[in-house]
Amino acid sequence: MASQTQILIAEEHPSACFKIVGRGDFRCSDDLRQAIRRLRETGYTEFTFDLADCPHLDSTFIGVLASPLRKLTGPAGPVPAGRVRISRAQETVCQILEDMGIAPMVEMVDTAPDSGSFHPSEAHNASRAELSEASLEAHETLMALDPERNAARFQDVVTFLRKELGKGPASGA
Repeated sequence: MASQTQILIAEEHPSACFKIVGRGDFRCSDDLRQAIRRLRETGYTEFTFDLADCPHLDSTFIGVLASPLRKLTGPAGPVPAGRVRISRAQETVCQILEDMGIAPMVEMVDTAPDSGSFHPSEAHNASRAELSEASLEAHETLMALDPERNAARFQDVVTFLRKELGKGPASGA
């Protein structure tokens, strides 16, 4: 199930800017997840997401987009939480971010990001298991960042994905 969405990246250490062109949904979430993880593990701490050309985000994509707000354990040890900026999001997307409890945790700006030249992110045809893993991590992130709003909302999704992936029960998110 290929995504028609383009994910473009401009990198200037310690900042990265992602331009999302098309719907931000589970089909392209693993590509974004891998790009963010690679950047975080190499010291990037500031992430801007230009959503001017993104008419919709689903919960998986939002959880991946918000992942820099959480600490990460990388191969070289712990990676601290980063900063996330959302640029030029459409009103419907802003409402979705608000509903998920993410909007107060990120900087929302109306201006185009000041970034270098964009290049396509490395894309691969994610397997069902990789998409499920991305979805699981994304929903656990949403639950951890705003447990009051998202724990009950996504507990069944997390339980299903953990079972599908052969993982044990969810730890206290």
